Amino acid sequence: MLENIKYLETISITIKQSINELKILFQKINEKKENLKLNIQKIFTKIRNSLNNREDELLSEVDKTFDELFFKEGLIKDSEKLPNKIKMLLKKGNIMEDDWKDKDKIIFLINDCINIENNINDINKINEIIKNCNSKADLNISFNPEDNEI
Repeated sequence: MLENIKYLETISITIKQSINELKILFQKINEKKENLKLNIQKIFTKIRNSLNNREDELLSEVDKTFDELFFKEGLIKDSEKLPNKIKMLLKKGNIMEDDWKDKDKIIFLINDCINIENNINDINKINEIIKNCNSKADLNISFNPEDNEI
């Protein structure tokens, strides 16, 4: 019996040490696990950032390509002004026709003629853009990356 008691005392001392060692080991394992998880998170954050950057680049490239091939929204606003501009030019042209006889108004008439010519050039440019875009309207632009590009 005495032998068993001594054995229990020895085990009692060593078990406390073993438990402490186990706690320290568990703490080290947890630190390794947390470091590994943190590393994984950093890598995936980099991947997400790279993906977001690449997506932004591609979207910007699409905008640029469509702007080069077709036209920007401002052209619609400019073209919506054309009917009124043409009416105004016609009125001005009719009024100017009667004023050519008055030599005092010739300088203003020449200036008005230059403005009318510039407006006609602007109208022709818009019409040309519209014709150009109509010919490209059915153009198929797609995004089909190869597997190795992904």
